[in-house]
Amino acid sequence: MRRSLPWARIGPPALVNPGELLIKKFVVALLLLPLTQSVATAQNAPAGNAAQGKTYWESPLTACKNCHGANAEGAFGPDLAGRGLNTGQVARAVRQPWGIMPAFVESQLNDQQAADLAAYFAGMPKPAQPGKWRFEAAAGTPPGQATMINVGCGQCHTPLFQGPRGNMGAVNMDFDYFATSSTTTQRPFISIGCRSAAMPTAMSIWAITCPRA
Repeated sequence: MRRSLPWARIGPPALVNPGELLIKKFVVALLLLPLTQSVATAQNAPAGNAAQGKTYWESPLTACKNCHGANAEGAFGPDLAGRGLNTGQVARAVRQPWGIMPAFVESQLNDQQAADLAAYFAGMPKPAQPGKWRFEAAAGTPPGQATMINVGCGQCHTPLFQGPRGNMGAVNMDFDYFATSSTTTQRPFISIGCRSAAMPTAMSIWAITCPRA
């Protein structure tokens, strides 16, 4: 007896709902949109110069090394070396970051500098594992100070919150001043590191008074 193959069977054509087909096309278009944008960005991006990228990386302009490691091997922040990041991805991560990373404006990192960094990262070997944090909270560290270190603020501002503490104390900052001069993202983290006489006790997790001018 001869068996017919499943794919050889011929039957009436399935009816297609025009509305359902339109929705499927729309979903596919949405899924392809980021890829299209990435390709367009890559095509329009300036050519990167790895040597210039290294110079920028080692400069004090943004202090990227504090979180990402001296050789972009990763530390508190993710590794960047050997990741295959393109110019658009570098620029987007710097100007519209996620998590605790602060945003940097175009005057701090322009498109050419983003291209240079991408070229610099591309020429570096991918690390086997991230490096150590710049600062770690030791046993017995006051809770507020440990929180400041562990959420990332202390990686740039040091465990003593030296720069902002001095700045806040110099203007005799109280919580109202702080609330109107900082961003919504920064407030929960900055407020734990410094207090003035007028700052509410609830916000003074780390009880170190700011130096006065």
